Amino acid sequence: MPHSSFLPHKRRPWLTAAAAVVLVVVTDTIGECGEDATIVVAGYSQGAMAMHRALEALGPTGQIVAGVLIGDGDKMADDNVRGLPEYGTVSSEGIAQVAKGVGIRSGATDALLPEEWASVIIDACADGDVVCAPDSLSLRSLDAHQSYDAEDWRVELLGLVSGEKEDKGGAGQ
Repeated sequence: MPHSSFLPHKRRPWLTAAAAVVLVVVTDTIGECGEDATIVVAGYSQGAMAMHRALEALGPTGQIVAGVLIGDGDKMADDNVRGLPEYGTVSSEGIAQVAKGVGIRSGATDALLPEEWASVIIDACADGDVVCAPDSLSLRSLDAHQSYDAEDWRVELLGLVSGEKEDKGGAGQ
């Protein structure tokens, strides 16, 4: 049975389809490459939302060794991801969560990502980003969603890929 986030939504059928494609690509890659597969996942904006939903449906797998969700509109406060403390948005919720909270069918769910993802998935959500932290929006940061720099998470992501999984930011940090 497909996860509830994959059920058709009138407003966002493309996002549901994108999440399903991500899920198929990851599971096919694991099937083709076997237990030794090393997979790194990433998504920005709507791609981060699709990746978030696919990770939720997939559940933990040892083959995904690292990932980054950049400007994730499905971001949940204190989700099981490695937040970047310098961004100051750990307790923020993404726009899809906010929309769901006021009765708009956004496709967002109430489920946190499985705890196992906290050691490998980085949440990059800048202060002022209207998509992943709409509560922090200010007129001084209108371009925050378009101003990400991979240098902010590059070292941590490379450490995850190389097997150095010490918790630098922590789940919900």
